[in-house]
Amino acid sequence: MQRIGNRKLLAATALGALALGAAPALPLLADTSEPHVRDTRTVVNLTAEVRESAAQDRLQATLSMEAQAATASEVQSRINAQMQKARALYTKVPGVKATTGGYNVWKQYPPEEPGRPLKAEERERKAFWTGNQQLTLDGADPAEVLKLVGPLQQQGFAVQGMNYYLSSKATEAIRDGLLEEGLATLRQRAERMAKVLGVNGVQFSRIDLNTSGGPVYPMGRGVA
Repeated sequence: MQRIGNRKLLAATALGALALGAAPALPLLADTSEPHVRDTRTVVNLTAEVRESAAQDRLQATLSMEAQAATASEVQSRINAQMQKARALYTKVPGVKATTGGYNVWKQYPPEEPGRPLKAEERERKAFWTGNQQLTLDGADPAEVLKLVGPLQQQGFAVQGMNYYLSSKATEAIRDGLLEEGLATLRQRAERMAKVLGVNGVQFSRIDLNTSGGPVYPMGRGVA
């Protein structure tokens, strides 16, 4: 089976407000109550954005078992029997985590022809019960997950969806690296700007960090 959409874009943005100048003894924001104190530093707002495309490292497959019978108890028995058969399969694959959920049983009535409504007794006699239950398989090795899907389909399970995703552990590791890279880039830009302006001091007054699993739109820059 071909893996579709198996890469996820993560981005980190560092927004910094910094003061350029050689007056470390002065407060960053001048005290207006003392007119003789003047902050001669140049305040600059700038951003640094870094991105990384990461291969999604887990596969999740969602399947459903459906059964129909004359009574609710019979439907439940059939579904439970199929779930036990499925359990005998996935417990042999330790690398795949299986969870069950979405268990529903409901009564259905046959459709009536226009102009020919069924009598209550006949309608009840033709009624039947339907039930279904979901089974979710999750694993780091897609081959192991797919190896289970085929036999489960042969047992009557229907595939509702398959989704590759990036695990929380991998996401956090990548985001931490992106934040470090973003801060380093912010520092480099600040030092480069100080050199161009001919000042010898960089002091950050505020740094805002943002991470996301999709595109991050660049924030505006300004010089005060």
